[in-house]
Amino acid sequence: MELAKPYFYEVIFDKIFKLENGRVRNKIKYTFTYDIELTPIQKGDCRYGVINLGNKPIFYYCYVDLQKAIQFIKQLE
Repeated sequence: MELAKPYFYEVIFDKIFKLENGRVRNKIKYTFTYDIELTPIQKGDCRYGVINLGNKPIFYYCYVDLQKAIQFIKQLE
């Protein structure tokens, strides 16, 4: 885990910056996960998790059902 921390922080925090008026701006990042336990929020068919900085989201991770993804790919053949 120690090796992953610098990369993780770089990926999440590289687009956060302070404006001249003191407000903080960031570009929200997204990624996908195959681990349903990491995605506690469910809205309709979508499952996701979020990392907030204060009360602002900075990183979303969305659940992808690997079996359904493979079935979809097989249908394309």
